[in-house]
Amino acid sequence: LYISRADAQQRRVINEDEIRSELTRRGFDILVPSATSFREQVSLCASAAWIVGPHGAGLTNAVFAAPGATLIEFHPADEMNHVFWLQASASGQRYVMVSGDGVNPRRDQFVPLPALIELLERCGCAS
Repeated sequence: LYISRADAQQRRVINEDEIRSELTRRGFDILVPSATSFREQVSLCASAAWIVGPHGAGLTNAVFAAPGATLIEFHPADEMNHVFWLQASASGQRYVMVSGDGVNPRRDQFVPLPALIELLERCGCAS
């Protein structure tokens, strides 16, 4: 499950089209929280083995994923916030972070696709 911030005012992934394309090719569903009911967000997260997305409120719903699920957070390399690592740890989930380069004052970021692909393969998400 990829949780998008495409319609947010900040912390967007500027190369989201290529990230979404790769994740969709791997069988990921795309979730835009503002366009999805809370009930559906919970349902999608509860059934997800993998949850991927940029740092933001949408990742909070990963708490509904089963123990053993993997949370991959995109986070600017020049800033650190451990909230989703703590949430995943408390929920018995695996947590991994992909650091991207912040590109503007709104904290939008460029996520390196090769790093994400390597991470997915290393963690067992087949291509």
